[in-house]
Amino acid sequence: AEIDNPVSSNWSVFRNWLLPSILDFLSKNKHIEYPQANFEIGKCVVLDDRQETKARDENKLAIAITDSAVSYEQISSAVDALLRNIGVKYRLKEHSHGSFIDGRCAEIIAEGRQIGLVGEIHPLVLNNWNLEKPAVAAELDLDEMEKISSAERK
Repeated sequence: AEIDNPVSSNWSVFRNWLLPSILDFLSKNKHIEYPQANFEIGKCVVLDDRQETKARDENKLAIAITDSAVSYEQISSAVDALLRNIGVKYRLKEHSHGSFIDGRCAEIIAEGRQIGLVGEIHPLVLNNWNLEKPAVAAELDLDEMEKISSAERK
């Protein structure tokens, strides 16, 4: 979402997902011992024509793991553990997304809604961030997860 008349150039655009922040963090910490597992929780702005402002805030969670050998199974297992522990029933549906390797990316679906993505980061994306090791990642919509978790507890 782009801001009209920003007070500062730092605040001219809001992020709509967290994964680039995690990749930036990893690119600045290549000197740290591997494996690396990181997460970020933060607000994102998503375009929404139903809102008066044409945008809404979402609380999101991003998780990334990088090492000389990482796999889709590692990140999907981490997502599974998280969702099971908070009581969210979900399924994975194969998905294509430019940031992930084709055939190694899935939508996370709960209550018929997409609540996130999980997969192996595409080598071109890794190169763009100067990352030398493979990475896997997931991003989840915490607001949707909370709604589903609360409804399932009732």
